[in-house]
Amino acid sequence: MADFDIPSFLEEYQRYPCLWFKKDVNYKLRHKRDAAEEALLDFTKLQTVKELRQKMRSIRCTYNQSRLTLLVVTQSHTLCS
Repeated sequence: MADFDIPSFLEEYQRYPCLWFKKDVNYKLRHKRDAAEEALLDFTKLQTVKELRQKMRSIRCTYNQSRLTLLVVTQSHTLCS
């Protein structure tokens, strides 16, 4: 999995708002979400939907951690100024 291209994956993932945009009309339609996940599986060459969901969760978690770290550093820098 060392050759997983995150930027390309995110560009492809963005094409399926039913997976991430809660206001999308297809967000609550399981069959639409399943179809989008299957398309992403083909794109990523991952083996299972479970692996795909773990990868999405991992990327989201890493992003949120980085964002929080940046926020904390920015706030502490502002307080020290």
